[in-house]
Amino acid sequence: MMDIKVLREQRDTVLRSLENRRMADRAHLVDEAVAADSDWRKLKTEMDNLRHRQNELTARIADTKRKGLPADEALAEVKDIPGRIKDLEARTSERRAILTKALMSLPNVLHESVPVGRDETESVTVRTWGPKHKFTFTPKDHIDILTALGMVDMERGAKVAGARFFFLKGDAVKLEHAIMQYAIDFLRQRGYTPVEPPFMLNKAAYEGVVNLDDFGPVIYKIEGEDLHMIAT
Repeated sequence: MMDIKVLREQRDTVLRSLENRRMADRAHLVDEAVAADSDWRKLKTEMDNLRHRQNELTARIADTKRKGLPADEALAEVKDIPGRIKDLEARTSERRAILTKALMSLPNVLHESVPVGRDETESVTVRTWGPKHKFTFTPKDHIDILTALGMVDMERGAKVAGARFFFLKGDAVKLEHAIMQYAIDFLRQRGYTPVEPPFMLNKAAYEGVVNLDDFGPVIYKIEGEDLHMIAT
């Protein structure tokens, strides 16, 4: 999620990054976020001051009563404070929600070294490794190869789970697990600790990494539950 400090201090940089990403239609979110943040901070300060005043008055009333003196003025003032705090809490929450939504909808700022292009046809090759292989025949799609070798069953996968699902079979399963084990061993040798996460996330956790307004329709979710399948 975009850091509000970046918007406060580097507004022009953020706008330029949006332009380079071809996402200028989201530029309005920058000012919306900054305005919501400013309002939120002012409202929070007002609310904190009211709570402080409430504590002062409560202490004064208790002290005045102990002395047997009237506390009508303080009682009249403190009577309205809870309602005012409740109203401020609602307004603060509203501005915070607007701020969070705007920040979630803004992508990270591109590094200055990232080349700018209209589309993938203008992508720049940063580096290559090894010679480009030249086939002496027309290569087949990997699904065609796996199907011919009896290592995948797309038809049954579609029947039990829908399109894009499959059964991996035989040596293809062994190969997949061998690659995963190789990757784990490779990373552990370099000090990494393997972690296997839950396969489902609640909405709050998901919104920490993606904007569900953009990706929600393509993320699998358990109906009636606050659980979404992790993207990978």
